[in-house]
Amino acid sequence: AKAARAMVGAVNDAVEAVIARTADDVLRPLLVLVCREVLAAARLTVDELGLVVLHQANTRIIDAAVEDLNLPREKVLMQIERYGNTSAGSIPLVLDEANRTGRLRRGDHILISGFGAGLAWGTGVLRW
Repeated sequence: AKAARAMVGAVNDAVEAVIARTADDVLRPLLVLVCREVLAAARLTVDELGLVVLHQANTRIIDAAVEDLNLPREKVLMQIERYGNTSAGSIPLVLDEANRTGRLRRGDHILISGFGAGLAWGTGVLRW
């Protein structure tokens, strides 16, 4: 039983390492690329954004996007520490909180980006 538990633990560690590598190797550059492309298509710069709402999968990916896109930290809202990974629900949850707390102002440009299973993704700019 002890050997079986050790084997299961080793498999879990290996799976977690692959998932982390996948996030860093695939999701991070994809997120940065699509955000840059959407901003360019909208003819906006990071400085013109009122708020950035990214899929709340994990803080590592969000922190990397903040760094890679040179986003001011105060423009990026995170709720993952309160709700965990809520998948597709994370963007509306963050937008609702931003609205209820007065973080959104009429006319603000909001960059949103989410991703899901099979590397499906969606990114866009909203005007509040």
